[in-house]
Amino acid sequence: MKKFRRGEAHTVIIIVLAVALLGTLGYIFYANFIAKKADTGKQDSGDSKVAETPKQEAPNEELTTVTLNDIFNPGLEYKYPKSWSEKRTSAGYIPITEDGTTVQTSTVSTNSDKVRVKIAMMVGGGIGGACNPDEVNNIDWFAYEKSKNLTGFAYVEYIYQDKYTNNQWVVQQGLGSSDTATGIKAGDSSCNVRYATITPLPKITTVGAGAMLNTSIIDSSEQDWVSFDTLAKAKAYLASDTAEKVKQIFLSVQ
Repeated sequence: MKKFRRGEAHTVIIIVLAVALLGTLGYIFYANFIAKKADTGKQDSGDSKVAETPKQEAPNEELTTVTLNDIFNPGLEYKYPKSWSEKRTSAGYIPITEDGTTVQTSTVSTNSDKVRVKIAMMVGGGIGGACNPDEVNNIDWFAYEKSKNLTGFAYVEYIYQDKYTNNQWVVQQGLGSSDTATGIKAGDSSCNVRYATITPLPKITTVGAGAMLNTSIIDSSEQDWVSFDTLAKAKAYLASDTAEKVKQIFLSVQ
């Protein structure tokens, strides 16, 4: 076996100590600088992500109250966003008589989405007509929420495809009979809902003739419907902020 001379043994010991020292210094440098910096980077990234998560709720928009009692007594009232606009039209016999027809309409318009909320009160005459057989079993979406302000009423929304508007998907929002609304579902006829939204409301007039309340949304061109070329777009509208504000208008009627 080979034996190291004294000089060679000292050299080997020095080399071993040097390697151990370099390893120790390298570990200290890694632990205190490289690894720590990497951990700090991960923490910073995590903190940034958490900071971005919370979403601020949009402030509630100030509301304007509309009181419809200039013709009908005691009439109705409802609230709409102050940034929207309202106009009224009246037709028929004023003051109201039992023999004639009187109608007053309040229309609220959005500023940008080209949707209008229409609330009409009528005494005398009639609203509605025959249901077209082609309109049966055509509801693609239906939902409702009972009104806390008007007994027997519910907010209703529905989508149906209408062959008379180039097969567009028509969206309706309005007030209807809560009893009828509970029995409506997708696949039913839009006629069932449409005529449920024309409901006797004795409260709005002191005249003996029965009064009616008719509500709906219309588009900016004064058509009696708001429509879209796909079902997906119609559903997207009902999920929009505008549709939610329209819903709150109808639920505020009292």
